[in-house]
Parts: sequence; C-alpha cells; structure tokens
Amino acid sequence: MSRARIRLTIALLSTATMFTASAAWGQTAPDAATVGKTEASASASASASASGEPDQDIVVTATKSARGESLQRVAIAVSALPAETLRAQSLNNIRDVGNVTPGVKLDEAVFASFANFMIRGQGLDGSLFTIEPTVSVVVDGMVHENLLGNILDTYDVESVEVLRGPQGILQGRNATGGVVSFRTRRPTDKLQIEGNVLAGSVGRYVVSGLVAGPIVPDILLAKLSVYHTYTNGAFKDNNSGTFRPALYNPSGTDPSPTGDLIRANIWSVRPTIVLKPASNLSITVLGEYSKQTGNGGPGGRIATPQLGYSVALPSNLPQLFGYTPASGKFNVNLDNIGAVDLATGRIVGEVTWDVGPGVFTSITGWRKVDFQGTSDSDGTPFALLQFPKGNRTRSTQFSEEVRFASDFSDVIRFVVGGYYSKLSINTVEYRNTNLLLTGSATNSLLYQFGRFRQDGTSKAIFYNVDVEPIKGFTLSHGGRYTDDEKQINMVPISVCGTAGFINCPNTSTLRSANFHNFSPRFAAQYQVDPRTMIYASYTEGYRSGVFNSRATSVAAIGPAQPETVRSFEAGIKTTLAGGRARINLAAFSETYIDMQRTISVNGIQTLGNAGRARLQGFELETTFRPVDGLTLNGNLSYIKPRFLEFFGLDVDGNGYNPSVDPGLAKNLRFNRVSEWNSYAAIAYTFRLGGEDKLTIGANHVYRSSQFLDTLNELRQPAVNMFGANIRYVHGQWSVNVFGKNLTKVYFADGGTRLLFGPGPNNRAYYVYGGEPREVGVELRFKY
Repeated sequence: MSRARIRLTIALLSTATMFTASAAWGQTAPDAATVGKTEASASASASASASGEPDQDIVVTATKSARGESLQRVAIAVSALPAETLRAQSLNNIRDVGNVTPGVKLDEAVFASFANFMIRGQGLDGSLFTIEPTVSVVVDGMVHENLLGNILDTYDVESVEVLRGPQGILQGRNATGGVVSFRTRRPTDKLQIEGNVLAGSVGRYVVSGLVAGPIVPDILLAKLSVYHTYTNGAFKDNNSGTFRPALYNPSGTDPSPTGDLIRANIWSVRPTIVLKPASNLSITVLGEYSKQTGNGGPGGRIATPQLGYSVALPSNLPQLFGYTPASGKFNVNLDNIGAVDLATGRIVGEVTWDVGPGVFTSITGWRKVDFQGTSDSDGTPFALLQFPKGNRTRSTQFSEEVRFASDFSDVIRFVVGGYYSKLSINTVEYRNTNLLLTGSATNSLLYQFGRFRQDGTSKAIFYNVDVEPIKGFTLSHGGRYTDDEKQINMVPISVCGTAGFINCPNTSTLRSANFHNFSPRFAAQYQVDPRTMIYASYTEGYRSGVFNSRATSVAAIGPAQPETVRSFEAGIKTTLAGGRARINLAAFSETYIDMQRTISVNGIQTLGNAGRARLQGFELETTFRPVDGLTLNGNLSYIKPRFLEFFGLDVDGNGYNPSVDPGLAKNLRFNRVSEWNSYAAIAYTFRLGGEDKLTIGANHVYRSSQFLDTLNELRQPAVNMFGANIRYVHGQWSVNVFGKNLTKVYFADGGTRLLFGPGPNNRAYYVYGGEPREVGVELRFKY
C-alpha cells in the first residue's frame, strides 16, 4: 500500500472511530440538557462548545433571523466557533480556523495579507486587485470587498461562522463558494479586563489586552482592545545555495545582498461603543485600525527540489546562472527580500430596533486600505521577476444594509432588506521582468509600468420567507436581485521607454460595464424529532463580472462576464446518546457556468471565462463526549471537482488550439484543492478541585495530494500534521503550552512555472507558503 493511501486510511479511521463510538454510546449515555432551543446566551454557547459538550446549543446568525437560530436547526452547512473554542484550541488566526473546518482552506497569496480563501474547491489563486472573491469575508456584518488585509487574527472575536456553498442571497454580494463571518466581542454590563502574552518558537511574540464595561450602567457601554504581534518568521534569506560560473553569471558568485530574516510586525486597536437609549433600541459603533510592516509575502519563496518530488522537475537555473538552490526547507536566497507596509481602518455602525413583531437592523460600514510593498516573485538571487519600490494600492469602501426580520407568526417567518456598496480602488504597479521569461535568450530587464482606478457600485434587494404549514416541516424561499456597475480607467502594464521607469506609457483607456442577476433559493427541512433535522435545498449564486487590473493590452482589460453556480445540497443534523454526541452531514453537487479563471504564464496574468465545472462531495462534522471530561471532535470532507469545459488554456505548450486544448483541459484537476480533508481532536479535562482544571489535547490534520498550479505540473504530496496542547486553568489565570505541526511536515500552498530561454524544457519553478513546526506558551488573565 502506498504512503498516501496509508495516510488517508489513518485519517478516515480517526473520524470513523468517533462516528462509530457515538452510535455505541447512544444506548448507555445519560440524558443531558434539552437541545433545539432557538435562543441562548453567547457565553453559554461559548463555554459549551469549548468543553465539547454537544448537548449545549450554539446560536448562529447565518439566516439573519429576528432572534438568532440554533446551529442544529439551520438548513445550511455551517461551522460555528465561539470565542472560548478559539482560545481552548489555540486557533489564533484565520488560517487555523481553516484547518479545523471541513472542505475549507484559508490561505494567504504571494502578496502579504491578500486572502486566497477556498471553500468546496472554489476560491482564488493570485492577487488580482480587481478580482471578486468566491468566498466573502464579513466582519461585523460588513462585506470586505477589497481582499487585502483579510488575514485576520481572532484575539478579540466573539465568534467565527464558516458557511459553505453559495451564500450571496443573505450574506452580501458574490459568495458563490461560501462566507467566513467574524463578529467582534461586545462589551457587557460587567467590567472585563483581559490580558494575553504568547511566545512561539518561530520568533513569534503576541501581546494583547482589553478593557470593557459600563460607563453609564444599562445605557452606555464601551470596550478597547489592543493587539501586537511580532515574528521573525520561519524563512531565512541566508544566501543559501551553491554557485558556479555559467552563461548569465560568469563570475559564479552570489549577486544578492546579505540575507536577513523575513519579519512581520502588526499593531491593531479596536474601540467599541454600545448605546442603549431604550430597552428595545441598541446602537453599536465598532472601529479598528491596523498597521502591518515587515518584508516578503506569506513566508518567502522556496525552490522546487525542497518539496522532495520522486521525479525531478526540469530546471535550467544551474545551466543558465550556475545556481543550485539549497536543500534546507526554510532557506531562501532572494536579491530583494521585499517590504510590506499595510494600513487598514474601518468603522461599522450597527443599529437594532426591536418593534415587537420584528427587528429592524441597519449596518453602515466604511473601510480604507493602503498597501505599499515590494516583492521578489521569482524566488532566486537573480533579477527575473520583481515588484520594486513604488507599488501602491489604496481603496475606500462604503456600504449600507437595512433589513427587517420578523417571526410573524408560528407559521411564517421572514427577512427582507436592501444593500448598497461603493468601492474605489487606485493602484500603481511597477515591475521588472527579465526577457528570459518571454522565451528570449537575452538576459535583460524590462521596466514595466501600469496603473488603474476602478469605481464600482452594487445595489441589491433580498428576502427570505419560511413557512411551517405542519409542525416541524418548513418550506423556505429566498432571492436576491443585484445590479453592479463598474468603471475602470487604466493604463495597461507596458514597457517603459527608458530603464529606471523613465518615459513610461501614460495613455489610459476608459471602460465601463453593468451586470444584473437574480439568484433564488428553495429549501425544505423537517424536524424528525427534537434532536434530528433533515433538509434539502437548491441555491443559485452569482459572482460579478470583473476587469483585469493586470492587463498588458487594451484588449485584455475585459471585462470577464459574471460567473454563476447552481447548487443542490442535502443534509442531516442530529444529536445522539442523550445529548452527548452530535453528527452533522451534508452532501452537495454544484455546477459553475462561465467560470472565471486567472492564469499566470511567464509573469503575465490573463483573466477570462474559462467554461463550466462540476463539484460534488460531502462534509461530516462530529462531536462526542462519551464520559465527563473526555471530548472527541472530528470532521471529514470529500470534494470531486471536474472541468466540463475549459477554454483559453494552452495545455500542451504548443500554442492554444481550440480543437485540441479544451479536450485536454477537461482532464486537469483543480489546483490547490485536496479531494480528502480531515481533522480529528481528542481532549481530556481533569478537575483538580475548586475552579482548577487541566486539559490535555491532541489533534491531527490530513490533506490528500493536490496540484499547486493550473497545468498540474506541481504536485504537493499528501500532508499529515499533528498538534497538541496542555492547558491549566486556575481561577482567572490560564497557561497553555501548545505545539503545531510537531512532526515538521513540509508543504507548499501555491506555486507556478517560470520559463527561461527557448525550448519546452527550459523552465524552473517556485512555490510558496506552508507552515513550520511551532511550540509555544500562552499566558492569559481574565477578570
């Protein structure tokens, strides 16, 4: 049996064991508190989830209902992680959340803090600033339309909800793949003081704290939280590798400057004010300012040989430059270590007015992003593809959502609302591209320049109606009509007349487009008994048309037309063993039409509608508490994506042939998608007397093999990662010793091919991402 199959078998058995055990214990476990209630306090939900007690309810806001709904009674595949769960399992950032959620990857692109999120095999691969996401990031009800600045930490989060499948009807624009929703913690009438210090083995230090409580009891509440993290990073630009005289490096020396660690430094401040002028009226203002500085992207670039492929991939770096990369897993050699300067600010105003029959909600959001950065995108000590100084992206977003949700009667519930957003993006881009990347035999730099300003507005109306004609049986129908308008004024990326970015082109092209869409949803659910619900749904989704902000000609500006999806989903949510076990299972089939695809070839990104694709699979989530103190958690997901049509891709490398390449493209697997993913965790809590307790836990993350690039040339083998933690709680103090990726599994998140010189075998590859082993300790105080 191959290693990959052995690892897959281990992952399947770890989850199946939990499933089987829950059924066995169903005959003997004592009854627990009744589940299925439609309301619960946030603190009760959080503590229940943290202790792993599935007999306690978790309230989610996924359907934007008037009062919130039980996780187990929502006809949507959704994972909810309250704050205490995030703390107990050391889920400190959005990537950690992706590791424990079925069918989800929440990674970072080559550009620092640019979200490349995937749910059910659909997501982004790259950093095109005008691209629309397939996975929406929603923070305190506001959709973050600019994907920069979305690699978020969870230090001041009340809950994280991950919704899988098309969610654009109620959760904001786009969201054909799903939604990741963050809710910031609100102050209460009780004084709260918290402090947190974390030190990790990769040179990571985190300090955070908050003060919250009443200013005027029952009327005015406030909170201020501060967060700071500094990391040296796992990657070291240590001038590694070997050199010898060659065609384009006759001296055989290292031309790059002295190396350094790839660092990151982040500060964040979040003030919150809650005003309650009446018992049925609440006004909340949430602010945030965050500043990130450092260098590099999501950890640096690494050479293909470090992945340990069984078959050597062709690379002519030694022949052309005399350079052979080092075998060290986190050693790189860059001629430009890069720089990041990212500032984000947001203000969200939330007004809720309970008028008895229903609740009016208004969410007003403003967000600004200012990014400046340099990057060595070829991952070598030579000048091949770089983004030098001067690159800058700024954006401003304003949005408003107003809705009314009502539990109109015991039979009818509904929500209806409207949405408006305006986003302006300004970008100036400089790049150095070596002629070798274009197939030339000349080792010479092209100085390229481009800029654009895009203004876009989105207007929508949406609704959802639930009718319960028979007790326990509910029929739902919802819909969203969207009108998107976009205008771009662009100078395509072109070669400057003189080296050093002098005499660059400055002729701009103005393009505008308007897109319309209506997406419906139909669902039926049946409450078989107080602990079991089954459901089925049909949902359509929409992703707005988009211009290509990295176009190298007027013809390539676009736009690409909207992408749509038709999704069928069926599932069951059940609580067994007297409330000690919870099992949620969802199966789906999704068909994408006019699928948008960004393809990078020789440093040039092309964007268009590639064709159609079908994605099918299932997701299983389990929680089991066989005896007091022992908790088992697990999930398993399977996704089978297939292209039905794929136009515009030169698959065989002989130039695009519409009679040959589309047929070959149908055999390609989706890049950055593992068909099998699983997560398994075990924790046991010892009661030591009084409020003291000790929890020992371990977890395992499995991802089957995946291709990193569109052409399926870079294959990442299956990944098994193990983690563990020991957490001691003494009254208001706690200390947590944790380890992640303890077996030091090395992997990459993305990669692509660079061509050098003429001929099909003259090529080299670079990959990026992955996470190292980290061992750390976290001290927390809570009053």
